[in-house]
Amino acid sequence: MSDNVTTPLASGTKFKTHDFGANGHGRADVLFDTNEEEILGKRTDAKSSSTDTTSVGLVALFKQISFSIQAVATFLAAAATSIGKAEDSASANADVGVPAMAIQKSSPADTAGTDGDYAMLQMSGGRLWTSAVVPAGATSIAKAEDVASADADVGVPAMAIQKASPADTAGTDGDYAMLQMSSGRLWVDASGKTLTVGAHTTYAMQETSAISNAGASLTPKFAKISASASGANTVIASVSGKKIRVLEWNVLPHDAVNIKWQSHTAGDITGLLELAAKGNGIARPFNPVGYFETTAGEALDLNLSSAVAVGGSLVYVEV
Repeated sequence: MSDNVTTPLASGTKFKTHDFGANGHGRADVLFDTNEEEILGKRTDAKSSSTDTTSVGLVALFKQISFSIQAVATFLAAAATSIGKAEDSASANADVGVPAMAIQKSSPADTAGTDGDYAMLQMSGGRLWTSAVVPAGATSIAKAEDVASADADVGVPAMAIQKASPADTAGTDGDYAMLQMSSGRLWVDASGKTLTVGAHTTYAMQETSAISNAGASLTPKFAKISASASGANTVIASVSGKKIRVLEWNVLPHDAVNIKWQSHTAGDITGLLELAAKGNGIARPFNPVGYFETTAGEALDLNLSSAVAVGGSLVYVEV
């Protein structure tokens, strides 16, 4: 059995021995007091009766161990220059710590040979490699191409704002803006764009209630022609600031006569037209662009080469 003896050697210092067996080998445990006195001295080794002169070397060794323990304890303490950090303590300049290390990899790779092995984090360009693969399935937001939709499918809808009339909801160029819809239909702007017509029949219908001119809506008007005096015969009175633009006209003379259309003051707006005999008239069909027009603010006149009765009608707009 071992004999354990604790002997006070100095203030706060103890000496302790252990017996390890029949051969008499022993162990000495030495602690130093706070003043670090070398209190071991000399001892008699169990295997020899001679004085052990290496005891002083043991003292130096124990002192070195003691200092190492103190240094480790200080290094682990929670302080700015230590690796240990206390919970909820704020970070500060010159803090010391152990970084979470990662391997620089231009492309992520499996560096662990077997499941369960330790593996290092991997980074590239200062960013940690992570997996952003989104699985595809009925309950996932990713949908595979050409897979039919089904009940209970899960996904992120493309949202839009309900607007009776489209409006600019972004304050500045470059801001994000929402799509806008009305009655289940997405608002789009096709103005100034080319629309391709597919293999379907399309119909164009003429609007009769208005004529568009540079974005302005003009109302078609009608007038009769009844002239018989030689010279200028006013057909349409002047309209302040407006031109009289003729879109369709026809005349029929009672006898041979030459005619021409005139702006009341500015003069001729057509060339000379010869009507050879009674019943030989002229008819010009509807032309949305117009055949001729007066100067702004002037009346439209029909000039006759002689006093022959001429009748007819015309369609015009005020521009």
